[in-house]
Amino acid sequence: MITLDLSRDLWWTSNDLVNMHRMAAAEKSRAVRALAAAVARQSGQDPMERCRLVVTASLPTARRFDPANIAGTVSKHAIDGFTDAGIWADDDSDHVLAVTFQRGAKTSVRGIYRLTFEFEEVP
Repeated sequence: MITLDLSRDLWWTSNDLVNMHRMAAAEKSRAVRALAAAVARQSGQDPMERCRLVVTASLPTARRFDPANIAGTVSKHAIDGFTDAGIWADDDSDHVLAVTFQRGAKTSVRGIYRLTFEFEEVP
C-alpha cells in the first residue's frame, strides 16, 4: 500500500479540466508524478509483474464527490510515478489489470487530499 497526501494545489478532477489551462494541468501532472515516484521508492513496495489496483480517495470534507473523476487526472499521474519508480514495468493492461476507485473517510485536515493505493498482485 502507498499513500499520498496532496495539498489542494495538487488536487484536480476531470471536472476541473474544463477551466484549467493546459500548462497548469501539465505542471500539476509533473509534480504529482514526481511525488508518487519518490514516495514509492521510499515505501519498500516490492516490484510486481501484474496486479489489480484499488485507489481510495479521501477528501478533507464530506462534500459530494465522484471518485472516478480522478481516473484521468491526479491518480493517473501518480500511477505513472509508480511506473517511474519500478513498481511494475509499465502501467498498461498487461501489468495493471484493473483500477478501481472508491471514496475513503474524510482526512479532516483542511486542504489535504489523500490517495491510498492498494496493490493486489496477480500471478
